[in-house]
Amino acid sequence: MTAKPLDEMVIQHFFKKAWAVVGNDVCLAVKKIFKYGKLLKEINSTLITLIPKVHHPKLVTEFRPIACCNVLYKCISKVLTNRIKETLNKLVNLNQSAFIHGRNIQDNILLTQELLKNYNRKGGAKRCALKIDIAKAYDTVSWEFLRNALIKFGFHRRMVDWIYTCISSTTFSICVNGESNGYFKGGRGLRQGDPISPYLFTLVMEVFTLIMAKKVENSTEFKYHTGCKELKLTHLCFADDLLVICHGSVGSINVIKESIDEFSKVSGLEPNLNKIPLITKRLGREECKQLIDKVKNKVKDWKNKVLSYAGRMHLIDSILNSMQVYWASVFLLPKSTVKDIERVLKGFLWCQGDLSRGKAKIAWKTLCKPKCQGGFGFKELGMWNEVLLTRHIWNIAANKESLWVKWVHIVKLKGKNFWEVSSESNDSWMWKCLLGLREKAKHHIEYIVENGKRISVWYDKWNEMGALCQIIDSRNLYNARYDKKATVADMIHNNQ
Repeated sequence: MTAKPLDEMVIQHFFKKAWAVVGNDVCLAVKKIFKYGKLLKEINSTLITLIPKVHHPKLVTEFRPIACCNVLYKCISKVLTNRIKETLNKLVNLNQSAFIHGRNIQDNILLTQELLKNYNRKGGAKRCALKIDIAKAYDTVSWEFLRNALIKFGFHRRMVDWIYTCISSTTFSICVNGESNGYFKGGRGLRQGDPISPYLFTLVMEVFTLIMAKKVENSTEFKYHTGCKELKLTHLCFADDLLVICHGSVGSINVIKESIDEFSKVSGLEPNLNKIPLITKRLGREECKQLIDKVKNKVKDWKNKVLSYAGRMHLIDSILNSMQVYWASVFLLPKSTVKDIERVLKGFLWCQGDLSRGKAKIAWKTLCKPKCQGGFGFKELGMWNEVLLTRHIWNIAANKESLWVKWVHIVKLKGKNFWEVSSESNDSWMWKCLLGLREKAKHHIEYIVENGKRISVWYDKWNEMGALCQIIDSRNLYNARYDKKATVADMIHNNQ
């Protein structure tokens, strides 16, 4: 039942079409595994496919091993995954946002930009930031360590046994040039391709958080990074990458080193300190070049001369337009970058390469209109970029349960309302962008009053007239001796 990568979709299609015939046997097999807690080698045999990390790989380290598990094993793993996912919000600290329902890794990116602003300037408070990549993160996790961690986190012993059986009974073959070679057992690690692996690794990194917290608590020399003391924030997790932050003192850095060393010793994970540079200034054309190149390379891979216009439009709408969503949801892209990407998309639609003058048959703005208005429903990247960024404004206004929002309220707002704060010269570029988008966003945000304790009388839109700060000026407010910080709850008397 182990499938080659190209055949995986075919096998899934087979199970769907033949479910009336094989469905009962599949369900009985899965139930039997959970009843007796044992897996046949054939069920847990895995084909490793090597995916190149670079265009022309020459070393083994330049490949990413992806585990192709068979359908029956994935059914078992998915059942366990769905049970684990329900508990992560309660077990995992807010400094981890990947793979946890209701959290977004973009929050950590925004917080990182704030913490690292002005790092390139001389003077100011002493600060230290360490960007740590976990070398071969998934591949080196100790199984025994993971088993003990799951027990300490409070998972039922039977649940732990099921998980341990899934990760430890696996056997591997390597796919080279379409042929499988070798047959060997694993000794440690989690498989990239197993549905349960990301969630188990999240719990592994939570152990580092607990070790770090204990070391900081017991240390008399550790000092927090600027803007982090109130939240006791020492690090942020980006899946298998870490950003560790502290005061720029030897004592603080020693505490971090001791925490990393202890975590490495018990988990089997080793840090790699030489990866991934950080950008602390405004996002410019040069930083966006890799995004443009990524879109161009994708277009070159497709033979658009053999595609119909309908085919090209479908690829633009479903794939090319989505490639920049991740960037556009975190950064305000330069206008030049937006134009460059749209030029590539237009060239792909109308030509067989780069767009030539006069080749476009319909204006791009017309194509970006909804289909009901005569357009093709493409997203206008500049406008879509602003829409995606306003989501962060919504999270702040709604006081979402996230580390980023908590930090904003403690450090940036300091008791003020988001709609009243002004931009300052030392604010980060991204924070200034969000403040600049408030006027466009606030007309679309309304509040449900409920008890009114979290709603500002003056700055939030909680009634049909709109925000009262647009109707009543500050002078009249002062003359009436009303407090700008008043909530709707403060104005309610006898339910009126």
